[in-house]
Amino acid sequence: MKNLLALICLITSPFAMGLEAFCFSSQYSLSQIKDHVQIIASPKDKIYLRESQNCLEVATSSSKVELMRKWISKKYPILKSYTVGQQVAPSAIPSNCRLAVEKEVSGSNEVTTAAIGQRNRLNQQTSRTSGKSVSSLVLGMGSSGVVSVNGQRVELECLQSGAAGLKIKVSLVGPRQEIATQLVVNKGIRTNLGSVVEDLNRQSRSAGFPSGVSVSKSSGSLTYDYYLLAK
Repeated sequence: MKNLLALICLITSPFAMGLEAFCFSSQYSLSQIKDHVQIIASPKDKIYLRESQNCLEVATSSSKVELMRKWISKKYPILKSYTVGQQVAPSAIPSNCRLAVEKEVSGSNEVTTAAIGQRNRLNQQTSRTSGKSVSSLVLGMGSSGVVSVNGQRVELECLQSGAAGLKIKVSLVGPRQEIATQLVVNKGIRTNLGSVVEDLNRQSRSAGFPSGVSVSKSSGSLTYDYYLLAK
């Protein structure tokens, strides 16, 4: 206990932090290692899980890196460690997710109506559609929420990825539309989530007296493009 208290006393809270990565064999749980590191971490230290490489990234002062290394290696063998980039200001590390979901629609529809009876008629109309809807949402790190984009329900979950990246899980389910994806994004970069095409090809026929026979045929499609922007 005395050694632990002495180690904690050496830890300070600097204005800027370096980002150091510690990597481990796949047999070790990153969550358990994180709990072990948090024993000596200060409130300003940030700890991230890079699961793809089974590495723990610790944003802390350069003076504390060696202390962290010794503390971790007492319980968990470190395969490798390295510095990730230059110094990272604490303000650059996001504490929440400010997200915007954009829905763009474009397409055309051609409707042809023919009537055969006492009076024969042929009518043809073409309509073009384009538009854009945007909805915004603020989520706490690690939480999920729902946003409606022009009547379309979109479920979002926000997770930390590295020091400044965000891992977003997106689920969009509707009568004719379904998108489920997971991606890593950075602030200010607009990312395409996917496209859904709605087929507008239809045909109907009616008959009556004295109006005769009426045939209506429509052809075309609408394309819905979804985008995600982290602010």
